[in-house]
Amino acid sequence: MNSQVQAYCETLLGVDESVGTVMDYLKQEGLDESTMVIYMGDNGFSWGEHGLIDKRHFYEESVKVPFIVHCPEIFKGGKPVTKMVQNVDIAPTFL
Repeated sequence: MNSQVQAYCETLLGVDESVGTVMDYLKQEGLDESTMVIYMGDNGFSWGEHGLIDKRHFYEESVKVPFIVHCPEIFKGGKPVTKMVQNVDIAPTFL
């Protein structure tokens, strides 16, 4: 399983680099304070919890996903939200 975890982390590194490229561009153009950047995953993943290595079950490890909103002009950073949110609520809330 270590090779699977390593491959997963390498994939995330690619995502991190891509998000960094977008954020660098916004900063260079002076748009980083007023542009809303939303990052959200589509699923979590289990790495052996409950005897499962997968994402297609309804345990917390599979259901919780990353969700980050960045727009300093509107939000102060570093405030985790602990309330439950459903993906169908995201677009109507921002619109």
